[in-house]
Amino acid sequence: MRLMKNKNNNQDAPIKTSKKIFNIVSTAIVSVVFVVVVCTCLSLIIQMAGGKKPSLFGYRFYYVLTDSMTPTLEVNDVILSETLKPEEVNDLKVGDIVTFEVAYGDLKGLTITHRVASPVYFDETHNKLCIKTQGDKLGAPIDEPVPVENVQAVMVKKVNALSSFYRFFSSRVGLIAVVVVPFAIMMGILIFRLITIVKKPEKEEIEETPTPTLTPEEIAKRAVEEYIAIEAKKKEIAERAVQEYIEAQKQQEQSEQTTDDIENNENE
Repeated sequence: MRLMKNKNNNQDAPIKTSKKIFNIVSTAIVSVVFVVVVCTCLSLIIQMAGGKKPSLFGYRFYYVLTDSMTPTLEVNDVILSETLKPEEVNDLKVGDIVTFEVAYGDLKGLTITHRVASPVYFDETHNKLCIKTQGDKLGAPIDEPVPVENVQAVMVKKVNALSSFYRFFSSRVGLIAVVVVPFAIMMGILIFRLITIVKKPEKEEIEETPTPTLTPEEIAKRAVEEYIAIEAKKKEIAERAVQEYIEAQKQQEQSEQTTDDIENNENE
């Protein structure tokens, strides 16, 4: 029995080790994803709190609200744009589609996506480096000068497949679905994994302690020892049974002798 138990323990050891490694790796992956999500959310919140348009890894999504760029961009289209760094303003070229904040005129303060219509130039009226922009719609006028520092991003590509998703995710319900729910799920998984690992370390260590491998000589020796122990136990039990039988016989004889003595006395 003991030999069979040792053999089973040796077979189970690799399985338990693999399970322990899987638990550690899965917990690490969940932890990393959790940290990335938290950092991403914090980054977006900090950007929004600072009055900036939130960007992720240097890219932003913009949602087209008007038809000023038809037929290139239609209403409800979503575009992916790369944010423009200050040192990259001189790289702007005619034909680029840029998103910028209007600095002058009736539309001041609005964010617009139009095509660059001129190279970067120095505007004497406003005493700034500017570009000229224009919508693609037929008959669209040239816009007011756009200071290069107001250019937010340059369009990379149109992503039509994201239009419906963008409308959903930009809503309050979408924000909860994208940020709050996954955050809560990952938080729950992480806490569960940590509790599981912290709660059962001692038990796992005891169960997963590998049994030393025995040589054939040691196995034979242990089998002989167990056999001798079993035979000795049998002998002890047999001797005890014989002793109890002898004592029972003696007691019975004494009882019969006592009964005979009592009957003889009564006859006299």
